[in-house]
Formats: sequence, C-alpha cells, structure tokens
Amino acid sequence: MVFLIFIAIAILGFLIQLGVSRRGRSPQRALDLLLRWSFGVTVGLVGVFNFLGHTFEARQVAEQIGFPPGNPFQWEVAWANLGIGVIGLIAIVRRDFWWPTAIMNAIFSWGAAWGHIYQLVVNGNHHPYNAGPILYTAILLPLAILCLLVADHLVGVRGAGEEARGAQVGAQQPRHSG
Repeated sequence: MVFLIFIAIAILGFLIQLGVSRRGRSPQRALDLLLRWSFGVTVGLVGVFNFLGHTFEARQVAEQIGFPPGNPFQWEVAWANLGIGVIGLIAIVRRDFWWPTAIMNAIFSWGAAWGHIYQLVVNGNHHPYNAGPILYTAILLPLAILCLLVADHLVGVRGAGEEARGAQVGAQQPRHSG
C-alpha cells in the first residue's frame, strides 16, 4: 500500500539525517528530527497526496474506498487533506505548529477511522482504502506523533532541569582570584 511507503520514507529520512548530522545524537535531537520527518512526510506529504487523489483521481479513489464515484464528499475531504498537509509541511520548520498539527491530524484521522470501522462492520466494506493498512495507519500514526510530542516535552523538561541544576551548582562554586 502506498501509505506504507510514506512511513518508510519518514523513518529512512530520519535515520539518514540523524546519522550524518553534526549536531549530535542526544535524545532531544533524535525526537526533534523524528517529529520533523513525521510531520513533513506522514502528515504533510500524505495530506497533499490525498488532496491530489481525491481531486484528480476521484473516481478511482472512491471505488477503492467502496463509495460511489462522483460522491461530493470527496471535494470536501480533498480540501481538508490539503489543509492538514500544508500545516504538516509548515511544522517541519515551526515547532509552535507541532501540537496544533498533531491534534488536527488526530481528530481528522480518528474521525476517518471511525467512518472506516463503521463501513466495515455495518456494510461489510472491505475495499482496500477502507480496511487494512489504511485503517491501521489512520489510528496508529496520529497516536505515535502525539506520543512523540509527549516524549519530546518530557525530555525537554528533564534537560532544562539538568541545565538549571548545573547553573546553580556553578553559581555556588567559589571563584578563585588569581
């Protein structure tokens, strides 16, 4: 499935950048890079890709979801995907976009997942873009990003606490004149 390729690209990009980075490999740096790659690829590029699919390949996408072609839902979903994609791309360079992007992506993806599950259970819709990997990624990717954000926060708080303790210890050291 094409969505798994985006996950692979994000992981591979993260690993390569972490490996060649001259800025070190601290837990904070690793989380920062992993989040940037996750937002950029699995939110940003996937959102743009979904926009293109629902707009320019609407008939094929609708059939793969198990919906009738020409359904007006696709036009609205396409623009929602583009909006999410754009904020995902902005989040590559703007940390202040991380939480809002993650929350919006989770709400949209989990809402879509609920719709997929409903169609699966009530209507027996086993089409490739309704069940299987698409359903799992709609649930797990937003959850993973939210967990990474919590981990990033915790590592940052711990790192800030250690820096503050180091500054206090340094300030208490007597200075030698001479």
